Amino acid sequence: MSGQSQLTSYLTLKQFCQHTRLSVSTVRRRVKDGTIPVLQLGGRRKKLWFAPDALKQVCGESRTQPQQPIVDPIPALPGPSPRWRKKVRPGRN
Repeated sequence: MSGQSQLTSYLTLKQFCQHTRLSVSTVRRRVKDGTIPVLQLGGRRKKLWFAPDALKQVCGESRTQPQQPIVDPIPALPGPSPRWRKKVRPGRN
């Protein structure tokens, strides 16, 4: 019984995703690479349990590292521009 009462302070995957506003696939990926600590009782293919300090760790990371938009200008390719991009002069068909 004491093991069950200790798990009540832990969060399930769904609860953790709701609190952090991360998708399930993102959380699973971060668990796999080790950035989010997890407890998995019973081995692989069993339920994931997240400690409350993992929630604090993830929320703290998102506040300290603001996401910057990725700006990668696409270089223009050599050659003539396509017909659909050419400007049509008035009076010509």
